[in-house]
Amino acid sequence: MSELSKQYHSIIIGERNTWDDWHMVPTSRPVINPPEVATSFVEIPGADGALDYTEALAGRPVYKNRTGSWEFMVLNGYQEWYMLFNQLLEYLHGHTFSVILEDEPMYQYEGRLTLNEWRSEERNSVVVIDYVLNPFKKVVAGAMIDWLWDDLTFNNDSYIIYYGSFDVDGDKERTIYNSTDQIVHPTITTTENMTVTVSQDTYYLPKGITEDCPIDLFPGANEMVFHGTGRVTINYDRGDTI
Repeated sequence: MSELSKQYHSIIIGERNTWDDWHMVPTSRPVINPPEVATSFVEIPGADGALDYTEALAGRPVYKNRTGSWEFMVLNGYQEWYMLFNQLLEYLHGHTFSVILEDEPMYQYEGRLTLNEWRSEERNSVVVIDYVLNPFKKVVAGAMIDWLWDDLTFNNDSYIIYYGSFDVDGDKERTIYNSTDQIVHPTITTTENMTVTVSQDTYYLPKGITEDCPIDLFPGANEMVFHGTGRVTINYDRGDTI
């Protein structure tokens, strides 16, 4: 991504960049609105308040799609307005994409975009893009990194990590932080057979890759103790919604 795209807080839409490809500058820093909670309240005649059935079926809050829009100023001197307008119509109007905000490069959103309107202002043209995106964002594939554990040390040899690799020699306590807003199931790779204890339950980890491990990583901190000798790699950037 170019330095100019960073300066202008660009958005990556599919394989296109709003600055690099179209020279569009957002009129305000682009954000993606949070999803609305799909609430369900039932009024009871003759009773105070209402019964809340919001979590009755799923056992947790469920969410509607994220909706909103981005407004861009189209800089002059690059191409005629009608040429860009036709490019936007052909490329994005009514199509689904993965969307990545330059200010939030670790995550991607998925959903449908539409071209709303084109306005001619005194100095520049303005274009509005509407979005309807899935309620949960995803970690961008390949975002896993090895952390510098010494920079993350807490008391009693306990660490907070998001994903990455570390060595185990005996019992190793780790606090795995799920930065998502949904339960995820990690992929755990070990160089030797091991076990891991989570919430008083112990799971066997055979040497190699254990995909979609049955361990529930709840939003926030999850205390885990690994038993054995070898190297462990934890990853949940393989499409888990967050």
